[in-house]
Amino acid sequence: MGESLLWSVGMLKGENMDGVSYINRTVFHESVKIEVSSYIDDLKNSKSTELREKFITKMDFIARVDEEQA
Repeated sequence: MGESLLWSVGMLKGENMDGVSYINRTVFHESVKIEVSSYIDDLKNSKSTELREKFITKMDFIARVDEEQA
């Protein structure tokens, strides 16, 4: 991997005039916030049963909840 930069200007990703790749931290952060918000909204939707089941399974794994306790 070569050199890269973390900037607060420009498009989400690109190259500067020297050919060095960059990521715009501000745009990246806003994009992550939008995705997380959308994910939370989807989890709140009672019709998203598969997504909710997968979320519970993952959280149980992270919390080390044994299947017998669930």
